[in-house]
Parts: sequence; structure tokens; C-alpha cells
Amino acid sequence: MIQSMTGYGHASAQNADYKATVELKSINSRSLEVHVRLPSGYFKQEAEIKNLLAAKLVRGKITLNVSVEILNPAVKKSKIRIDEEAIISYYVELQRIAQRLGVEGRLPLAELLRLPGVVEEAAGEPDPQEWAAVSQALHQAVERLVQDRRREGKVLEEDFKLRLEIVAGEIAKIQTLDPLRIAALKNRLAQALKDLGGEVAVHEDRYNQEVLYYLEKYDVHEEKVRLSAHVEHFAQVLENEEQQGKKLNFIVQEMWREANTLGVKAYDAQIQQSVVVIKDELEKLKEQLMNVL
Repeated sequence: MIQSMTGYGHASAQNADYKATVELKSINSRSLEVHVRLPSGYFKQEAEIKNLLAAKLVRGKITLNVSVEILNPAVKKSKIRIDEEAIISYYVELQRIAQRLGVEGRLPLAELLRLPGVVEEAAGEPDPQEWAAVSQALHQAVERLVQDRRREGKVLEEDFKLRLEIVAGEIAKIQTLDPLRIAALKNRLAQALKDLGGEVAVHEDRYNQEVLYYLEKYDVHEEKVRLSAHVEHFAQVLENEEQQGKKLNFIVQEMWREANTLGVKAYDAQIQQSVVVIKDELEKLKEQLMNVL
């Protein structure tokens, strides 16, 4: 089953101390692009996270956002650092200004704690319990994104099959029309010779050579065979292979080349109409394949 490169995954996991929330988004891209937003201190874990995304998601523009909520007050307290020297400095300066302005009253401690640089969250590596919650949520979010990609991939696959059926139907029409086209071509050559009347003497051997030349020039047998083979190959890859977006796109390019050559050589209005339909369906396939993994 094919996968779309577009998907969304969201998951949360928690233990006694932490709650981790992970949000993943993916859109189509020619290669893998990963953009992450992590809590402070996740420098070592960032590489591990990106390796996981590369292994599971392969291709696409990936956006990851991780947030962590501390549930245990004791843990939260241990992560907070109060700069006592900063508080004293603020207090002394504010008292001096108050005396100069003739303002009486004490400065509440709660107000001092709100001043810049007084209270800081201790930076550092996440402890094992925090990382365990993040890792669990991350794996769940990745799996949900992959499931979302597969759901959209199934819709794309059904659309591809419909396009292939239309292309195969037009090839069948061309197979039916081709013998009539050859007969018409022979008749046109014969009529052209007849219109010349007795003005030009034509030997039978020379006439047969000219007919053979035009028949070979406008022969589309190889293009029909190759186009049909590409349609079958596309269907096989669609059914049996993973991560086949680039390969399917290459097959469609080959189909386009054969259809274009067939249209040029056919020299028949009805066949050219079928070629126009085929090329229109191939354009739709190419557009949709831009979003296939």
C-alpha cells in the first residue's frame, strides 16, 4: 500500500512526575526536512529524535513540537533556581529610589520574584522519567502520523487505479483504430497516384517501396506495446512495493514519452483524440504522485 507524504500525528503520555505532548505534521517534499521544537536541555536527545523520524517517515517536510508539563510539585521545585543576590540588589536599589521619592512602604516579595533574572528554570538534561514520557508520546505520534499517511495513500491509490483504467481503455481504442488507419493510409496513397493519371509512370515495385516507407514511418506498434507494458508495470509497483513515489513518477514519464511519440506518428484524428485523453490522465497522475512517499 502506498503512503501519502501528508499526515498528522498527536499523542500524550504521562507518569507520576511529567506529562509529555507531541505534535507531528508532514507535507510533501523532494527529500527529508525535519524541523523540531524541543524543551530546553534536549541537545543529546535531538539527534535520536531526528534519526527516529528519518527511519519511520523517510521523506517529507516534518514539523515536530514537544512540550512537557511537570505534574509533581517536588520535581518542579527542584528545577527552579532563585538568585538571592539579584533579589537583594533589586531591593536595595528600589528602597533607595523610594526614599528619594519620599515613598513609604515595604516591597512585597512576590513582586520581587517577578523581576527579570530572579527566578530561572534550571537548564540541563531531562531526567529519565521526563524522557520516558516524551519518548512514549513521540513513538505514538509517529505511528499515528504513519496511519494517517496510509489512509490518504489509500485514497490516492484508488484514484491511480481509475486513471490507469482510463489509459488502458484508450490504448484498447487505439488498437482497434490502428488497422483502419493503415487501410486509410494505403487508400490515400493509391488515390494520390490515381489523381496523377497518366502524367507519371510508376512501376509496381517502386510503388510498393513507397507504401512500405510510409507504413514504417507511421507505424506505432512499438509505442502501443511499450505504453501497455508501462501501464502494467505501474499497477504492479502500486500493489507490491513500498516507498514507490519516485519509481512511479519515472514510469509515468516513460508513459508520457511513448504517448507523445504515438500521437506524432499516428497521423489519425481519432487516435490523436485518444492520445490527448491519455496525456491528460498522465498529467493528473504526475500531479498526485508529488505527494506519494
